[in-house]
Order: sequence, then structure tokens, then C-alpha cells
Amino acid sequence: MDNPDPCISGRIAYGVTWSFLRWLSDHFAHEVGGERELQRRIIQSPRSGFATLQEALGQDVRPLMAYWAASLYTDGRVSGGDPLLQFPSWDLRGVEERLIEEARLSPRRNDFVSFERETTVAAGSTLYHLVGSFSGHEPFAVEARSAADGNLPGFMQFWVVRIR
Repeated sequence: MDNPDPCISGRIAYGVTWSFLRWLSDHFAHEVGGERELQRRIIQSPRSGFATLQEALGQDVRPLMAYWAASLYTDGRVSGGDPLLQFPSWDLRGVEERLIEEARLSPRRNDFVSFERETTVAAGSTLYHLVGSFSGHEPFAVEARSAADGNLPGFMQFWVVRIR
């Protein structure tokens, strides 16, 4: 494949899209008459992109993307929580454990102490931080700011999943 895009790197170009569609099917196909009906709605839609999905599902796709993005890490790691944080038809953690370490989703780790991280998130991408401690801790707050120390742009989402 002759593609200069740095995000493809010899991988299947539609892998991320596939996982989002798989997650949507797992959780919402039953609401529209099953997977076959959901796929029919997507394929036959005159719209494109998120508008297609929003029309097919009858709901805003943006909050669903946050659940899906979180589930890429939480699937197989967190039990008994929100079912939207899982891939019912897959075991992503089991798949990930078979990958070389460099290919695994590895959140940046932080302890329950004051920390500040300057990071960049590529468009259409996700950044994961894992904040934890083996001892008790005081309540704490998390804040995300733009590079100019302002609010995040409206198209960005910031979400927190509490595991314990």
C-alpha cells in the first residue's frame, strides 16, 4: 500500500472504524431490529460519516464515541461496571496480550499526587492516562486545558472512567 499517512503504517486502514462499528452493533443493533437492519441502514443511507450513524441509530454518536474509546482499554480489565465499557463479542484484552508490547494500548501512568502533563492529541485520536495508587488518597480533581491554557475546543471530548 503506497500511502504517506503516518497513521496507517502498514496496518489495515479501516481497523479503527471496524472496531467502532462492531462496538455499536454489540450495544445498539437490538434497538433498531438487529445487526442486519443496522447494517442496512448504514449502507443505504444517503448521508456520510457520523450523520449516517446518527440517522441509523437515532441518537447522537459523540457520547457513544467516548464510551467506545474507553472500552478499547477497559474491555477485559474492568468487570461489573457499565456494560458500555465492554466489547461483548470480543476479548480485546486477550487479543492485546498476544501483541508485542509496543503495539499494546499503554496509558500514561500517574500516581495520586500533583502532576502536570503537557501532551498533544492528534485529530481523531485518543490519549489515555491511568491514575492510581496503592494507598489511600485525598479527593482530587482532573483538569484538561488547551495549549493556550484555555478551554478545550468544542470538538474535543474529555472523559473519566473510575475503575475502583
